[in-house]
Amino acid sequence: MEELKPVGLKVREIEGFLPSPHSRYVDWEALAGLKTDKKTKEIVTPEPETLQYTSFEAFHEYILTVLRTYAAVLGEYGAIPKFAADELVEKLRRKYVSWRSASDWEDKLGHDIRGVVAASQEVISPKSRRYAYLALTSNDSISTAYSLALRDVCYEVITPKGIEFGRTMLNRTKELMAENNEPTIIIGRTHLQHAAPTTAEHWLMEKLGEVMPPLTSQLDHADNLRGKISGFVGTRAAQHFLFRKFIAAKDLEKETLKRMHLSPDPLTGQIVHQSYYMPYFTNMIDLASGIANFADTIRHFQQTELGEIFEQELSERVGSSTGAHKRNPVDSEHVVSNYRTLMGDVTRAYLDYISEFQRTLTDSANKRFYIPEIPFLAYNMLRRGTKIAKNMTIRRDRMAQNLGITQGLILGEPLQLALQYFTAGKGLDIDTHDHVRKLSSKALEEEKPFIEIMEQDDLTKQLLEELDPENKEMLLDPKKYIGNVVEDVKEIVAEWEKQLNELEERIKKHNETVKYI
Repeated sequence: MEELKPVGLKVREIEGFLPSPHSRYVDWEALAGLKTDKKTKEIVTPEPETLQYTSFEAFHEYILTVLRTYAAVLGEYGAIPKFAADELVEKLRRKYVSWRSASDWEDKLGHDIRGVVAASQEVISPKSRRYAYLALTSNDSISTAYSLALRDVCYEVITPKGIEFGRTMLNRTKELMAENNEPTIIIGRTHLQHAAPTTAEHWLMEKLGEVMPPLTSQLDHADNLRGKISGFVGTRAAQHFLFRKFIAAKDLEKETLKRMHLSPDPLTGQIVHQSYYMPYFTNMIDLASGIANFADTIRHFQQTELGEIFEQELSERVGSSTGAHKRNPVDSEHVVSNYRTLMGDVTRAYLDYISEFQRTLTDSANKRFYIPEIPFLAYNMLRRGTKIAKNMTIRRDRMAQNLGITQGLILGEPLQLALQYFTAGKGLDIDTHDHVRKLSSKALEEEKPFIEIMEQDDLTKQLLEELDPENKEMLLDPKKYIGNVVEDVKEIVAEWEKQLNELEERIKKHNETVKYI
């Protein structure tokens, strides 16, 4: 794709890249090469943006890619003159056929692809121009262009950012494990209530565990996107009518798509089946959902009553317009807000399964919104999630403080289990769950530490007298009641590092292989 234009664009030109409400998410200054690092004063290397693949102008380039690849195949098989094929391959590029020119023609003609054809024919010689867009229908180019764009943005933007998020979470986990050579104990919560101890390292990997499955499978869905060069209603009648003496219509479709590293939808109407796009989109939303869950939990950790994790350095964030004392979890809240928008997008995408007969136009305007927006929002959620993971402050002191605020009630599970096993061995028919529930209620009502209530209970005293020292320590010290969490975290860190390495290698090979004429 062409380099993006400088930041000093007219409003109308900017809208060619991205709908204006999204413009604030894009670092236009960096993309234009005008941004410098505040400390080093060096030019900042911009991150890629999904708009480079899915904006109206980018889709225009992909449509031209389909048209010139098709022309090249026709020329090689002698179906059109070589001079015409060569000129089409040269001129069917955004460099010559601008998106603005095609858009202006669309306004005049009332048809997007006829607008592209008209703009193309303006820059192609009279002897070659009528060979452009021969025996095709609109969605041969549009559906195929969508698949190319979605595949490329997945390989070059979305998945690499997902890998960066994964590595950031792994690195923060390893840093925590290295601190003081002991786990970072934190209270585990279910139903927003204190449940049992866990570790911050385990929590980080638990949240990454929601991201890794869709992250590692997103490329599979990208590779399964399909194209079509099968004509008006999918019968390949036009290609068969004109070109059968040079190349079979089915082979023409396969060869054209093969050169763009796509496979054909085996049998279509006028459009590629929505069932190829939906796994891609739903998996991407699964990926974004994991980021949303991570960010939403950070929001809760940052609330005043908990204060265990902050999404930024404690001294950095401006609070509110009037409450200077506040540190709002702005990035996390942005992620959650973006997630709500995505839910509407996936509904619209599912509605596009309905397309009467061979095709209607009911999906067209719809796709112009959600096809760019789903990758755009997913990427920005990943970007913010990565920023949060890098910058978050993990407060061990507050975690330790909160571990004790229930005065030992979190010993309820190990006590119940120990009593249940102990009484069963003695042949006693006692409901130990109800027994511990009553002890807990007594501790709450009398506002006494749970251990003090335990020590007053005859059954518990008998248990403690006979319990082996190791189990007794685990029962009485919440920090010891964490199972095999340390080993589990180390194992999963190693496994996910391996998976991320494999993803990076796959992306590298793909990018070395996939080239367009």
